[in-house]
Amino acid sequence: MVLKFYRRKIMTTFKQTLRTLGICSCLLLVASTVGGMVNAADSTQDQIDALQDAVGKLKQSVNKVDGDSPGCKIKSKAFMTLECSKFTAKIFGRIHFDSTWYDDDVTAMGSGTEFRRARIGMKGKMYKNWGYKMEMDLADNAVSTKDLYVEYLGLKKKFHRMKVWVGNHKIPFSLEEMTSSKYQNFQERAFTDDIQWIPGRAEGIGVSFNGKNWNFSTAVHGEHVAVGDGDETDEGWGIAGRLTVAPVYDKKANHFVHTGISVRRWQKQGDNTSFVDFDDQPHSHQTTVNFLNTGAIAFVDNYTVVGPELAFGYGPFGMQAEYFQIDVNRETNDDLDFSASYVEGWYYLTGEGRSYKPKKGTFGRIKPKKNLSDGGLGALGLAVRYTTANMTDGDVQGGGQHTWTGAVNWHANPYVVMRAEYIKVMADNDAVNGGDEPSIFQMRMQIDW
Repeated sequence: MVLKFYRRKIMTTFKQTLRTLGICSCLLLVASTVGGMVNAADSTQDQIDALQDAVGKLKQSVNKVDGDSPGCKIKSKAFMTLECSKFTAKIFGRIHFDSTWYDDDVTAMGSGTEFRRARIGMKGKMYKNWGYKMEMDLADNAVSTKDLYVEYLGLKKKFHRMKVWVGNHKIPFSLEEMTSSKYQNFQERAFTDDIQWIPGRAEGIGVSFNGKNWNFSTAVHGEHVAVGDGDETDEGWGIAGRLTVAPVYDKKANHFVHTGISVRRWQKQGDNTSFVDFDDQPHSHQTTVNFLNTGAIAFVDNYTVVGPELAFGYGPFGMQAEYFQIDVNRETNDDLDFSASYVEGWYYLTGEGRSYKPKKGTFGRIKPKKNLSDGGLGALGLAVRYTTANMTDGDVQGGGQHTWTGAVNWHANPYVVMRAEYIKVMADNDAVNGGDEPSIFQMRMQIDW
C-alpha cells in the first residue's frame, strides 16, 4: 500500500515528464519494431502485416501514456498548446527575413539580407490567476531577451480587468510601438526604440486596466534587461503611462476611431556625465547609417516625452498619426526641445481592413476573406507613410529627416505575409550626413505561429 501511494504521488507530480518520455519511447519502440519486421519480411504482404502490427502497438502505447497523464491535452491550431488542470503552455514564434537594396546618394549604406527577427517563446497560465511569458530573439547570431515577465490576473473581475506584471515587458507608450511587429504596415516603425525616447521593453513593474473601448496602462521601469549588467553606477529610471479611448467602434463593419496619449519621463542617475544619445536609422534595419543623430548630450538631468495619437478605420481604408514632443532638461547649458511625427494611410484592395483592438488600443492580425490555400487571393493591401523629425536645437545639431514610404502587403493567410516597399529619404543640411537623399527598396517574408 505504501509503495502504491508513493507511486501515485510521483506520477501526479511528474506526469508531464512521463508523458513526454512515454511518447518518445513509443516512437523508438515503433521505429525499431518496424525496422526489424520490415528487414525480416520477404514479401510485400509481410511488410504490410508488419506495419499494421506496429501501428497497433503504437495505439496501445499512446493510450497507456494518456491514461497515466489525466487532465492534460495537447492542442494545435496556430501554435502548439499544452493544457493541464492547473497549467497551460503555448509555444509561439516568428521569423522575419529581409532583403534590402540601397540606391546611395552620398553615403554608402550597404545592401544585403538579414533575419530581422527569429523569435521563439512560451506563454501560459498557472493556478488560474498567474500568467507568464518568455520570448527570445535569435537574430544576428546572438540571443537577446524580449518579453520575460510574470503577471497576476486575480483582480481582472474586480477592477476593470486589472493586470499587474513584473519583469521585462513593453513599456506602455505609443500606438505604433504597442502594436506588434507582426501587424505593422511597414517593415520598420516610424521611430524605433533605438532612438531611446521610445522605451521599447525594459525591466520594471506595471499595471493595466481596460473596459470595452478604453485602456489605461502605466509602468515604472529601469533599463532594458541587457543594459547595465555589471555596471557599478546606478541605473536611470522612468515612469510611463498611456490612455486610449475608442469613441467609435463597430467590429462587424470594421469602423473605429482611436484616440490616445502617451507620456514618459526618464530620470538619469549615477556618477557619470548623465548623457543621452538620440539616433535612428532611416526606416531600414540593414544599414548602420543614421541621418538623425544628436551624439552624446552631456549632463542631462531628465527628459520628458508627450505623444498624442489618432487613428480611424472605415472598412478597408484607414489612417493613423502620432506626434512626439521631447523636452530635455540639462544640469548645464540650455534645455532642449525636439519633435517628431508621422502619418500613414492604408487601403486593402481585397476588402479586408486592419483589425483594431479597443480593449488594448492597438492593431491586431489581418485575416483574409479567403486564404490562398483555399483557392482565394489572400489579402492585398497598399500603404503610404510620411515621417518627419527635427533633432536640432541650441548647441545640438542632431539633424532633420523627412521620408516617404510606400508598401505593398500580401497576406497569403493570417500567418504568412510578404511585403515590398520603397523609401525616399531626405536629410536636412544640418544632419550628420547633411543633404543626403538615398532611395531604399526592401522586401520581407514573415511567418509566425
